[in-house]
Amino acid sequence: MKTSSASSNETLTEAGIGNFQNAVQEMVSSESFIKGIQSALFTPSFIENFSKSIVTSATFVQSITQLVDQKVQHHDNKIKILENENGQLKKRLTALESKVNDIEQYHKRRDLIITGIPEAPNENTTSIIIQLANDLGMNLNEKDIYASHRLPSKGKIKPIIVGFIRYNDRNNFIPRRRQLKTIAGCEKIYVNEHLTQSNSSLFYYAKQNLSKLTVYKKR
Repeated sequence: MKTSSASSNETLTEAGIGNFQNAVQEMVSSESFIKGIQSALFTPSFIENFSKSIVTSATFVQSITQLVDQKVQHHDNKIKILENENGQLKKRLTALESKVNDIEQYHKRRDLIITGIPEAPNENTTSIIIQLANDLGMNLNEKDIYASHRLPSKGKIKPIIVGFIRYNDRNNFIPRRRQLKTIAGCEKIYVNEHLTQSNSSLFYYAKQNLSKLTVYKKR
C-alpha cells in the first residue's frame, strides 16, 4: 500500500508541474502579459535608470575608452604621415624656388639698374648710358648694349635698366660707380645690380641688420 501511495503522489506532482508550466506558458504568451512587459520596459523612468546603469558600468566605460584611444591613435598616425609628407614637399618646393631664383638671377647677370638720372622728353636711354660710361672712363658704344629703357616706378624719377652684350662690360661698370660722386651732376646717380625679388629682399635685409659690416652683392 505504501508503494502504491508513493507512486500516486509522484504522478500527481508531475501532473502539477506540467499544469504549472502550461499555465506559465499561457500567461507569458498572452497579449496582456506582453503589453504589460512592454509598458514596464518602455517607461521613461525605466529607460533612464537602465541607461544610467549602462553608461556608469566599468565595462561600458572601458569599452568607450578603448574605442576613443584607437581612434585617436589612428588619427595621430595619419597626422604624422601627413606632416612627414608636408615636410618633404616643403623641402622640394624650397629647392625648386632656389633653382628658379638662380636661373632668373643668371638671366639678369648682364643687367644694371641706374637711378637718379633725370628724365627728358624724347630721350634715348642707350645714349644716356653710353655718355655716363664715357664719363667713367669706359669706351662703349651702342653695339655694346642690347637693350635699355625706363622702369615703372612710384618715384618721381624712373630708373633705367640697361643690358650689356658682354658680361665683362657690366662688371667693369660696377667698380667705377664710386667715381660718380666726384663728377658734377652725377652725385645723385646710383648703379645697382639687377637682382631678383628674392635676392633684393635678402640684400635689403642684410643691409638693415648688418649695418656695422660692409655688405656686398655677389657679382
